[in-house]
Amino acid sequence: MIGGPTMFAAWMIGFLLLMAVLVWTAVVIGLPQPYIGLAVLVVVALGVIALVVAYRRQRLKRGAGG
Repeated sequence: MIGGPTMFAAWMIGFLLLMAVLVWTAVVIGLPQPYIGLAVLVVVALGVIALVVAYRRQRLKRGAGG
């Protein structure tokens, strides 16, 4: 079963690729840098929340509760 560090590494690589594409697209279309920075902060926060939720769900599924 794939989990733990392997799952985290795969998720992080995908997330960083997504962020790179989004930032590159924003720069190409000429979005001002403060807006790009704000968007990056929002997407990173959402990514951390999604990772925590996925980790908690996996722990609960394994019966580690709490």
